Amino acid sequence: CKNYFIKLIVKHIIRGGIFMINMLIADDNIYFSKCLLNYILQHNQNIRLINIATNGNEVLSVIKKQNIDLILLDLKMPNCDGLEVLAKIDELKLNKNLKIIVITGDLVSLSKIQHYSFVIDIISKENHIIDIYNKIESNIKYFEDIYTDNIMNELLYLGFNIKHNGTQYLYEAIKYLHYNKNLNIQNLEKQVYSVISCKYKKSISLIKNNIIKAINYMYIENEYSKLKVYFSLPDGNEEKPTAKRIIYYILKKIS
Repeated sequence: CKNYFIKLIVKHIIRGGIFMINMLIADDNIYFSKCLLNYILQHNQNIRLINIATNGNEVLSVIKKQNIDLILLDLKMPNCDGLEVLAKIDELKLNKNLKIIVITGDLVSLSKIQHYSFVIDIISKENHIIDIYNKIESNIKYFEDIYTDNIMNELLYLGFNIKHNGTQYLYEAIKYLHYNKNLNIQNLEKQVYSVISCKYKKSISLIKNNIIKAINYMYIENEYSKLKVYFSLPDGNEEKPTAKRIIYYILKKIS
């Protein structure tokens, strides 16, 4: 059963799109997790299933080691239940961007979770798989809006012209790397620009050249002292920030 999950997750990662949500399903009911996993993989290209946890200790272990955006959390689990998981996440501040959708059939527990700001929705376990999926789907836009705004705010702060095609390509590169943290920023052309070129049906060289032009425009229009502080640039020759440096520092800002 575990191998079945692994194969489905790997298959989904390979076919994933630019905007990705890293999700963890936490439920001790393997049949439920399997059904939900199958449904998600069939209907949403923007959700990456990172893992399946069957108890609270596994949940805490996963989120300490991996970047998880969204947890579908069952409150009734062995070896540290969902309520204990929520308390531990709140206590340790494990991930400031983490959001949780709680699954429960126990109305008494609702009063115990309402004060957690990272709990964004509650689903009854009696709901059909399709209804549960629709709840998840309705919350996905929350993440895209947050990171879209944060990336664009940083580009605007730096003085990028948002009407320039290169700025749009740079924005796409930053977003793609944010949701695919396993990729190497040193290999932009093969791992990032190639994806953007497919999306916009442009050559990789055109993507790269437009990004360079957008950076040149930003550099000319900016105070070097501002760029020096933002990008930790060296004293002396007023070095122009590269695409890699810009992407790296914006990712640091929004993470």
